[in-house]
Amino acid sequence: MSANWMRTAKVFCLRSSGLELNAVLNILRWFPYLEKLYIIFQKHNEKDKKNDPQYDPLHPIECLQTHLKKVVFKSFVGYEKQVNFARFFVLHAKVLKKVEFEVYGQCNTISVAYHHTLLKVENRATRDAQFEFRSKHRRTEYDAHIHDLSVADPFGQP
Repeated sequence: MSANWMRTAKVFCLRSSGLELNAVLNILRWFPYLEKLYIIFQKHNEKDKKNDPQYDPLHPIECLQTHLKKVVFKSFVGYEKQVNFARFFVLHAKVLKKVEFEVYGQCNTISVAYHHTLLKVENRATRDAQFEFRSKHRRTEYDAHIHDLSVADPFGQP
């Protein structure tokens, strides 16, 4: 795979426990034109693992500054590390238009307001960013169409 081809990718999906924010930031440096990022959270144990991002505003990640418009968090439970992970994008993605959360369990006005507080949406980097929370009551597979390269966004909803 050519490094130039990788640089032009616009849609990317990662599986994460919510503990690897530094690794994700290092990957994002390879994709300066990234417009949509899908993060599929997996089960994890939060014991004693640090996740403080090593993000230096003097050396910004290009896609966060100029191109990343949509971030989707699937299997979002709301563990502290997942919230911190999501909050990073809310606070640093400068052209973000939409952040979607697929939440397990109830998704009502009170829980959405609570998540807004935890994510610090009032301090978001983009004033126009919209937040959508959808309730999901069971785990589903998300990679059914990822091998169809004729589709512009194989992870998007039909």
